[in-house]
Amino acid sequence: NLQEFDIYVAKFDDPLPLSVLRFAPTLRVARIAHCSFFEDEEVPVFNFPHLKTLVLGFLYVDEDTLHSILSGCPILEDLLLDSCSGFSRLVINSPTLRSIGVCNDQYGDSEIVIENAPCLERFVRSDSFRTTPVIRVIRAPKLEILGSLTDNFGKLKLGTTVSQEMVAGNLEMLMRSVKVLRITSSGPNLDAVLRFLRVFPLLEKLYIMSSLQMDMQNVQHHEPTDVIESLDHIRYVELKCYSGKKPDVDFAKFFVLNAKVLELMKFVVEGRCTQKWRTDQYKCLQFDSRASPNALCDFRSYSGHVDPTGCIRRGYHHNEHVLSMANPFDSSSCSHCRDA
Repeated sequence: NLQEFDIYVAKFDDPLPLSVLRFAPTLRVARIAHCSFFEDEEVPVFNFPHLKTLVLGFLYVDEDTLHSILSGCPILEDLLLDSCSGFSRLVINSPTLRSIGVCNDQYGDSEIVIENAPCLERFVRSDSFRTTPVIRVIRAPKLEILGSLTDNFGKLKLGTTVSQEMVAGNLEMLMRSVKVLRITSSGPNLDAVLRFLRVFPLLEKLYIMSSLQMDMQNVQHHEPTDVIESLDHIRYVELKCYSGKKPDVDFAKFFVLNAKVLELMKFVVEGRCTQKWRTDQYKCLQFDSRASPNALCDFRSYSGHVDPTGCIRRGYHHNEHVLSMANPFDSSSCSHCRDA
């Protein structure tokens, strides 16, 4: 009657023994790490009738085996793939899956397809600047939390149409369910981020992890008729790795001057923020001319590594924890981080 197991194979390349499948009928939580998944053997029939959480970490699993495992989990709710390899395409067809986490992925130019996931609420990649796979969302009507995506807009596809080729008025291709979005942006690149905002018109919280490029020109040049609906809904914007230099200032100023219901704009700054520096930034951002009269400006300093998510935990237990946080990009929603 075992309901939960956590298998960590000492030697990374050792195959997972088939004998572990004898626990399958009663398992509710399974964590398997540091092994190859039935490599060089005929793919067994998987049947996990009660499994709700599956965590695969630091292991090799081929595409057929992975899809066979997922097909054998009829009530799966949480799936985490952490540093896994062996497959180039992941297809999600699940009537029950609510959370997907893909961490430290090795997929490069591969593809993750959310084909039919009527209950999916979050898709979280907690890796920062690695190459993003193509992410195709065909049907996920309840998807609210998405990220991290790079600002390469061609990597996101909705339905059978590449988002980059969509016209702004094509309402069928908009994702109105997404409320929280996280993007990594080189520059940061305002034009690239605005493309995403057009696709997610009811977005409420936007998180940007940027890497500064001094030659980036963030000049607002869209026509007045080019309405970006999300600017009527965004309440919170957070810029991580903010430097206060011109590309960052011009990027942030767009939201200060155009986000009509903005409540808080948070700047996570490397190093110490003096009062003089904060005052200068406030002026450069033209905060006195903000579109939302109630908007506040908050500068926070950090030292060392800024995790792509808001949580301070590490390893695949950290990444599993991210799947259950109210907001995986906000450490204030994590009781572990608040108490640390």
